Amino acid sequence: MVTRTKLLSSLALGLLLGAGAVSAQPSWLRNLGPHDLCCGPKAMNDFGPTAAAFASLESRDILQPAIPALPQAAATVAIGPAASAPSPAATEIKPTAEADAAGVYQVTFVHLSAYEFVAPPDEKQAGEAEKQIPAPVKALDAKKVAVTGFMLPVKMNEGLVTEFLLVKDPMACCYGVMPKVNEWVVVRMNGKGVPPLMDVPITFEGTLKVGQIYEGGYLTGLYLLQGERRVESKG
Repeated sequence: MVTRTKLLSSLALGLLLGAGAVSAQPSWLRNLGPHDLCCGPKAMNDFGPTAAAFASLESRDILQPAIPALPQAAATVAIGPAASAPSPAATEIKPTAEADAAGVYQVTFVHLSAYEFVAPPDEKQAGEAEKQIPAPVKALDAKKVAVTGFMLPVKMNEGLVTEFLLVKDPMACCYGVMPKVNEWVVVRMNGKGVPPLMDVPITFEGTLKVGQIYEGGYLTGLYLLQGERRVESKG
């Protein structure tokens, strides 16, 4: 199975390795197929991933090892004046998310990715790095929200997606553009899961957790949505 830790760790490593030479990347990362992270490790058809591609998400490990050692060069990433990370006070999020009549905040990546976040070198410095998240975004923590983005399946069970990334850009994987850490939301669905639906904007409602997410010592995201249901996309 393509586990959450494996997929998100690969994105975390991408944040650290960035546009570095391919030769500097771990062999397990270089060996990924062109659509292993977005569409499954099988070929695509004209209408998206094949059934075999989704089935393979349930049966095959595509990343080995699960949590590899970081190259020495990656350890030079730092928080501080040299990183020139904007402070929350200097970052104004426009427009701010507003709640509808039912008290659900309508959130898009206009809100969630409207600031720069520099990943700390390790989890021990997470407290300082947390200051980069602007107050209007932090205010969404523990709120009922509806978030719109594009589905990137992470875990499936009996043909239904139980966990996925909701990403800002549908081309983030297929065209080699690594999304920023604030350009995806980790979604864990309540219940049995939802049918896979990719390459179109979709909206999911649930309770949002704002803050750094670490797994195995790696920063794997800033946003976690406990998904309740898919709703009609607005706009």
